[in-house]
Amino acid sequence: MRAQLQQLYRHCFDDSEAFVDYYFQQRYTDDRTQYILRDEQPVAALQTLSYPMLFAGRLCATAYLSAVCTHPDYRHQGLMRDLLAQTHQTLAARGVAAAWLIPAKPWLYDVYAKQQYATVFYQETELISVGQSESETHCKVDTLTPELESAVFDFFNEQLLKKPYAILHTEEDFKVVLGALPLEHGQVLVAFTENHLSGVAFVTSEGKILELLSESPAERVALLREVGLRYRLQTVTCVVEPVSAAKKPFGMLRVISAEKLLKLYAATHFDCSMTINLLDEELPENNGCYKLSQGMCVKSEVTQEMPVWTIQQLTAFLFENAQPHVSLMLDD
Repeated sequence: MRAQLQQLYRHCFDDSEAFVDYYFQQRYTDDRTQYILRDEQPVAALQTLSYPMLFAGRLCATAYLSAVCTHPDYRHQGLMRDLLAQTHQTLAARGVAAAWLIPAKPWLYDVYAKQQYATVFYQETELISVGQSESETHCKVDTLTPELESAVFDFFNEQLLKKPYAILHTEEDFKVVLGALPLEHGQVLVAFTENHLSGVAFVTSEGKILELLSESPAERVALLREVGLRYRLQTVTCVVEPVSAAKKPFGMLRVISAEKLLKLYAATHFDCSMTINLLDEELPENNGCYKLSQGMCVKSEVTQEMPVWTIQQLTAFLFENAQPHVSLMLDD
């Protein structure tokens, strides 16, 4: 089935042959794959990749839906709706708390919203002038070498663990990302301060910085300056935390286990006192009346006397003002 799914991927995406081969070598496994067959051929498919997520500082299991696609000849037939429903049920059986994805096209946000996905991930890019920077730093910047990969992962992970809401990478997944960058002529730059690893930047072939993490402004300046020098840029485009009105939708999430996330929410919002009457037409195990009070969440039967929330409304509520961090998903 792998060869047929790889061919379907080629029909649906414009990635290079080298990237497609790499993706299926590193990402594809039978147990991760969901698909729909017509005439014994896959016509809609996706991969479910496991990612831990920090939710208000607590860890939970999530699944990233990758390479979501339908063959052009079979679109507008409801196949993706059926495939996502099938996937959600599989993930629920595995005990996953949430599923999330990055829509490939703007119009797909409306498609996924119909299956109760809500936009919770945003991105913002900043144009940073580096050509005129006069500030001095004592940082040394080098290109990442294989012997430094584990140390860079540790640094990367430590920085993400400081954020209250973030998608985390396993070390295995991180190495897949590192292997993919050179295929598109990208690179990783590492900053050192007195032989101590203190910053890292992930850069595309055009000099766009997909992620820049540093211990202090000095390392940030050094990395930005180095990108400017290497790519002959006076202004560097850098993906930054989405905090202004310029932020753009980047990814969507659907709650798979309402009870798991509401218990985490209650435990981290001790002063929250409310009742949520929830109805999930796709995953009935989520249906119930959830009472949040003094750090606890207690579930009972759905009550007819209260307004009903949808899963999409619950997702939007749980992540309101959270701005969860996500990066390096092989989407750029």
